[in-house]
Amino acid sequence: MARAPHDYYSWTLEQRRKFLGASSVDALCKTIIMKNSEYKEEYSNDPEYPRFIMIIVQYSKKLVSPNIAEVVKKHHSQVYKESPEK
Repeated sequence: MARAPHDYYSWTLEQRRKFLGASSVDALCKTIIMKNSEYKEEYSNDPEYPRFIMIIVQYSKKLVSPNIAEVVKKHHSQVYKESPEK
């Protein structure tokens, strides 16, 4: 683990890679917390119904929100299909 200097986020990905000792810029990731905009408090006791979702994305890739929403929907469909009591 390394403590980032104050100007770390102004560096290029290659400079960050060298500082962190990563094998390539493809190994550099960021974590994003996304809020479920359709969250309903009435389902708050359901552990499969999150208010927030953590996404880990490589810096070299683009985050596509509709794709993430689709993955979450597919997960929920599978969970509820396997556990109809939910």
